[in-house]
Amino acid sequence: VGLEFNGCADTMIYSNADYITYDRCTFANVGGHYGLRAEGVNHFSFINSDMHNFVDGGLYIISDADFTTLTSADNVVRNNVFHDFGLSEYWSNGLRVENDIACIIEHNEFRKGVHGALRYDHCIDLLIQYNVFDTLMMTTEDYGAMYCINNTIYRDNVTRYNLFMNITGELKQYGKGCYGFYVDDSSCGQIGYGNIFYNGGIHAVTLHEGRDNLVHDNIVISVSSKYGLSSDSDLIMYTQGLSRYINEDGTVGDGYTNDKFYRYLEELPKEGDAAYK
Repeated sequence: VGLEFNGCADTMIYSNADYITYDRCTFANVGGHYGLRAEGVNHFSFINSDMHNFVDGGLYIISDADFTTLTSADNVVRNNVFHDFGLSEYWSNGLRVENDIACIIEHNEFRKGVHGALRYDHCIDLLIQYNVFDTLMMTTEDYGAMYCINNTIYRDNVTRYNLFMNITGELKQYGKGCYGFYVDDSSCGQIGYGNIFYNGGIHAVTLHEGRDNLVHDNIVISVSSKYGLSSDSDLIMYTQGLSRYINEDGTVGDGYTNDKFYRYLEELPKEGDAAYK
């Protein structure tokens, strides 16, 4: 409780530890890969703390959850502030979680990150709620303020009641821009509802090559393209009740596009073409 780590190359690395709690701690001006790396942990809590001014990422949790019995590791990240991270590392994240079941990530603030704020991989039943994602992806692209990848069989992670704002990004190597929530590379069964996206990147939510992703009842205000939600995959997706994309001038835009469908429409013969009938 109340520990302060300031001006370190790296701070602490845990391996196969249980019942560890950080409460009201400060991690600042860290030059290593992550401010705190907790690997193989159960009952790990990071609460009421501050992480800022990091060359790379902030907190990295690799859980020891049991995927045979689907027993939760009972890890919690709550009521923290992560800011000014990724100062010189392109692919950094304020928080990264791997191999976890039912981890709770709530009431945190992520702001002023060069890259993404929160990434999770190979997780089931995460609950990500009541967080603020502000001023992120400042100089990077092809990523999201919140990001998951290759979660084909790792499903039912819920993202709800979060605020995403000022997800800026730059068009660099790939020319793809950035997103509020990026469900990448065949991730399936991810759930998102009740979130607010303001100035949320190219698209507020992008779904890439997955299926069974449920995205509904979100509010999207002013993204840099005309679509609040985008997909480039042949997926089964529930969109009923998806809140409309609202422009800053109050006009209503489209809420959803499937790029393959629109490419199909563009390839159809047009009036005046030889193949048109």
